[in-house]
Amino acid sequence: MLTAGLVKPASTGRLIDRFRDRLTLPITDQDGHILGFVARANPTIPADQAGPKYLNTPTTPIYSKGDQFYGHPTATSTPVIVEGPLDAIAITLATAGRYTGLAPLGTSLTDQQAALLADQERVVLATDNDTAGNTAANKDHFKLAVHRTDTLRAELPQGSDPAELLITHGPAALTQSLHNATPTIDRIVSYANDDAAVDLALSAIAAAHPSAWQSGLEELSEQTKLPQEQLQARLVPLVEAWNDDPREAAAGAAPQQRGPFQRAATSARPGHGGEVPQSRRTAAPHR
Repeated sequence: MLTAGLVKPASTGRLIDRFRDRLTLPITDQDGHILGFVARANPTIPADQAGPKYLNTPTTPIYSKGDQFYGHPTATSTPVIVEGPLDAIAITLATAGRYTGLAPLGTSLTDQQAALLADQERVVLATDNDTAGNTAANKDHFKLAVHRTDTLRAELPQGSDPAELLITHGPAALTQSLHNATPTIDRIVSYANDDAAVDLALSAIAAAHPSAWQSGLEELSEQTKLPQEQLQARLVPLVEAWNDDPREAAAGAAPQQRGPFQRAATSARPGHGGEVPQSRRTAAPHR
């Protein structure tokens, strides 16, 4: 029981149930074998007494957090990344399996989890519509961009999550929010209202297919009123970074807040003259 992570020693030396008074769900592999558990806190218990909202099995000989999702991608449905297991269940149930909810199990999306979706044409991001959820969605977008996986962002009501939307408005509303999902890169560009957000948008453009670079620059220029020439000069080193090491580029894609736009012209690297390299992510796997 200790090795499986189902119990833990108390201060008295006795063994106690790790998941007591929690809704406990099995974490399985593709063949249905149980690897561990994830348990949701009882909502009737005060937060200062309930502990973390979700509690996972600790690392065991057969389970390591971050190696798999709660839920499994399939060949016949569109994967949807959410924050919690109950959100994942809501997605799958509400859409009758047309979409499959996937929860990263208490972590931000890991490299291992992103690799599990490398063969998917697109992934919908349905994290909570709040600051933390939007930040998580942007990070997930860049993790998946390493594998050339396009992402769409579902628009949930402000402050809501998929499980709450299913409860309050029913399966049709949740399904419609997924059908109406728009490219994450478009959302990132549309929110480019300070210099850090411009850097984020340029990182998203650099991570995209080269055929999308010109239109991305045009949209960003229209959004920010910055000259395309300046934006292209700032894009050059970002494209080179994605060519050199996509994972490192993804990890560094969210810059710190720096305040208003830097409107002064930014020089490209010496020798490039501001021309965007024509290759992109040469180290990434090809489909």
